Amino acid sequence: MVSINFHSRSRAKRKCHHRGYSKNTMEAMDRKMKNLMRRLKMLKRLLKKLCYNKKMEKHVYHDMLMKVKGKVYKNKRVLLESMHKFSRERKFAISCDKPLAQEPEGENAAPASAP
Repeated sequence: MVSINFHSRSRAKRKCHHRGYSKNTMEAMDRKMKNLMRRLKMLKRLLKKLCYNKKMEKHVYHDMLMKVKGKVYKNKRVLLESMHKFSRERKFAISCDKPLAQEPEGENAAPASAP
Protein backbone atom coordinates (compact mmCIF):
# COMPACT_ATOMS: atom_id res chain seq x y z
CA MET A 1 0.00 0.00 0.00
CA VAL A 2 1.29 3.43 -0.93
CA SER A 3 1.46 6.04 1.84
CA ILE A 4 -0.01 9.44 1.11
CA ASN A 5 2.78 11.99 1.10
CA PHE A 6 2.03 15.54 0.11
CA HIS A 7 5.03 17.28 -1.35
CA SER A 8 2.92 20.20 -2.49
CA ARG A 9 1.61 22.46 0.27
CA SER A 10 -1.13 23.85 -1.99
CA ARG A 11 -2.33 20.34 -2.86
CA ALA A 12 -2.45 19.47 0.82
CA LYS A 13 -4.52 22.59 1.50
CA ARG A 14 -6.91 21.72 -1.31
CA LYS A 15 -7.43 18.27 0.17
CA CYS A 16 -7.85 19.85 3.66
CA HIS A 17 -4.82 18.04 5.08
CA HIS A 18 -2.45 19.42 7.68
CA ARG A 19 -5.13 21.43 9.45
CA GLY A 20 -4.82 21.97 13.18
CA TYR A 21 -2.44 20.70 15.83
CA SER A 22 -2.57 16.97 15.27
CA LYS A 23 -3.93 14.41 12.89
CA ASN A 24 -7.00 12.22 13.36
CA THR A 25 -8.46 14.32 16.21
CA MET A 26 -11.18 16.94 16.57
CA GLU A 27 -8.48 19.58 17.03
CA ALA A 28 -7.39 18.94 13.45
CA MET A 29 -10.63 20.54 12.21
CA ASP A 30 -10.26 23.94 10.63
CA ARG A 31 -10.98 26.85 13.01
CA LYS A 32 -13.49 28.41 10.60
CA MET A 33 -15.39 25.14 10.42
CA LYS A 34 -15.41 24.86 14.22
CA ASN A 35 -16.87 28.36 14.56
CA LEU A 36 -19.46 27.61 11.90
CA MET A 37 -20.56 24.40 13.63
CA ARG A 38 -20.74 26.18 16.99
CA ARG A 39 -22.88 28.95 15.51
CA LEU A 40 -25.23 26.50 13.75
CA LYS A 41 -25.74 24.47 16.92
CA MET A 42 -26.47 27.63 18.92
CA LEU A 43 -29.07 28.85 16.40
CA LYS A 44 -30.70 25.42 16.20
CA ARG A 45 -30.95 25.27 20.01
CA LEU A 46 -32.57 28.71 20.03
CA LEU A 47 -35.12 27.70 17.39
CA LYS A 48 -35.97 24.50 19.25
CA LYS A 49 -36.50 26.45 22.48
CA LEU A 50 -38.76 29.00 20.77
CA CYS A 51 -40.84 26.27 19.15
CA TYR A 52 -41.14 24.35 22.44
CA ASN A 53 -42.34 27.49 24.27
CA LYS A 54 -45.00 28.07 21.56
CA LYS A 55 -43.40 31.30 20.33
CA MET A 56 -43.55 30.04 16.74
CA GLU A 57 -45.53 27.50 14.77
CA LYS A 58 -44.17 24.22 13.44
CA HIS A 59 -44.06 25.20 9.77
CA VAL A 60 -42.30 28.48 10.61
CA TYR A 61 -39.81 26.50 12.72
CA HIS A 62 -39.10 24.16 9.82
CA ASP A 63 -38.61 26.99 7.32
CA MET A 64 -36.26 28.85 9.64
CA LEU A 65 -34.35 25.67 10.47
CA MET A 66 -33.68 25.06 6.78
CA LYS A 67 -32.44 28.66 6.45
CA VAL A 68 -30.15 28.21 9.45
CA LYS A 69 -28.68 25.11 7.83
CA GLY A 70 -28.20 27.09 4.62
CA LYS A 71 -26.27 29.82 6.52
CA VAL A 72 -28.85 32.56 5.88
CA TYR A 73 -28.74 33.79 9.49
CA LYS A 74 -25.28 34.68 10.76
CA ASN A 75 -26.23 35.38 14.38
CA LYS A 76 -29.02 35.38 16.95
CA ARG A 77 -30.04 39.01 16.36
CA VAL A 78 -30.62 38.49 12.63
CA LEU A 79 -32.60 35.31 13.34
CA LEU A 80 -34.90 37.01 15.87
CA GLU A 81 -35.42 40.04 13.60
CA SER A 82 -36.46 37.73 10.79
CA MET A 83 -38.84 35.86 13.09
CA HIS A 84 -40.51 39.10 14.27
CA LYS A 85 -40.76 40.37 10.70
CA PHE A 86 -42.41 37.12 9.60
CA SER A 87 -44.94 37.26 12.46
CA ARG A 88 -45.78 40.92 11.71
CA GLU A 89 -46.38 40.12 8.03
CA ARG A 90 -48.53 37.14 8.99
CA LYS A 91 -50.69 39.22 11.36
CA PHE A 92 -51.08 41.91 8.71
CA ALA A 93 -52.12 39.35 6.08
CA ILE A 94 -54.68 37.82 8.45
CA SER A 95 -56.14 41.21 9.31
CA CYS A 96 -56.42 42.17 5.60
CA ASP A 97 -58.26 38.96 4.74
CA LYS A 98 -61.04 39.55 7.27
CA PRO A 99 -64.07 41.38 5.87
CA LEU A 100 -65.05 44.44 7.87
CA ALA A 101 -68.24 43.94 9.87
CA GLN A 102 -69.43 47.54 9.40
CA GLU A 103 -69.52 47.45 5.61
CA PRO A 104 -72.61 45.80 4.13
CA GLU A 105 -71.93 43.49 1.19
CA GLY A 106 -73.90 41.96 -1.66
CA GLU A 107 -77.60 42.38 -2.58
CA ASN A 108 -78.76 42.77 1.03
CA ALA A 109 -76.87 46.03 1.35
CA ALA A 110 -79.02 49.08 1.89
CA PRO A 111 -78.50 51.89 -0.61
CA ALA A 112 -76.58 54.88 0.70
CA SER A 113 -79.12 57.43 -0.50
CA ALA A 114 -82.39 56.89 -2.34
CA PRO A 115 -83.46 59.63 -4.81
